[in-house]
Amino acid sequence: MLKPRIPAVAVLFLSSLGRPPLRKLFRGLIISTLGVAFATSSMAALNQSFTTFDPPGSITTNPTSVNTAGVVTGWFTDSSGTHGFLFAKGAFTTFDVKGSIGTVPTSINSAGATTGRYTDAQSVIHGFLRAANGKITTFDPTRSAATLPFSVNKAGVITGFYFDPSTGYHGFVRAATGKITKFDPRGSQKTTAVSINDAGAITGFYIALSGSTKGFMFANGAFTTFMVKGSLLTDPLSINTAGAITGWTRDTKSLIHGFLRTATGTITKFDPAGSIVTTATGINKTGAITGYYIDANRQVHGFFRKAAGGITAFDLPGATATFSLGINNGGVITGYYTDTSGQHGFVGHP
Repeated sequence: MLKPRIPAVAVLFLSSLGRPPLRKLFRGLIISTLGVAFATSSMAALNQSFTTFDPPGSITTNPTSVNTAGVVTGWFTDSSGTHGFLFAKGAFTTFDVKGSIGTVPTSINSAGATTGRYTDAQSVIHGFLRAANGKITTFDPTRSAATLPFSVNKAGVITGFYFDPSTGYHGFVRAATGKITKFDPRGSQKTTAVSINDAGAITGFYIALSGSTKGFMFANGAFTTFMVKGSLLTDPLSINTAGAITGWTRDTKSLIHGFLRTATGTITKFDPAGSIVTTATGINKTGAITGYYIDANRQVHGFFRKAAGGITAFDLPGATATFSLGINNGGVITGYYTDTSGQHGFVGHP
């Protein structure tokens, strides 16, 4: 039987998406980044108050999402495996799906419901929804051999993608009632859905029959597909309440840039000063964007882009690499950083 190619998680939004060119590129950059000595950064200061954290016993901490109340979710590894966590007001709640050998939350909504994936004792990957009261429901689309939820909106609607051994990768949306519907843009060989907004609009990317990778928005049963002008790959990663989308794109020179697609369809590429690889990972309702970039010295920095377009780079004190992954509607950002002692979480408040 054909088995899904789901790689180990290194950078949540990237390596877990299962696309070999992407994995190869970022695996090389990550290895190179962690293998060099870092000079003192001269990045501009971001006007945020940062809190760093690790769940008790954590070896590696990986925050993935922050909701409107400032509650952070993510996953951590300790001596016994991989577990989910919630971090709020300085306190942790840790959890595992029953029977899991690895629990990986990826998104938290304004009500405190969390979605993500877990691996069972047979190494099969399934989806889960953890309600604010702690009740966990597991799910899989029909015929799924690997289910990867990525985003949950305020109504509890979940999107992500799954692997069917017979037909390949497809997007799915799970209603709050539990009904699961699969979807694919016309002509898709592989569909990856990654973000849903509170209006129910979904974004992601797909591989077309031509072999090109295109972005899509799926709303009210209809698809809008797009590519950044002059790009070889267009990979959306986040959509806000207004329908604005951000992500990354690779151009014909194989350079990687961030992009913003407005609700009207206008697309703007952007890069922090000195970037050779820019990955925009989250956008909030005001149009503020966060993400990370790699400079010519292969140092990794976080960035914050204002809705008006100004970009500020930032690094956690003592960090050898800073990955900013999520932003809420109040401008609170979360992600992780590495230093000489390992990998840790952070949350930044304006």
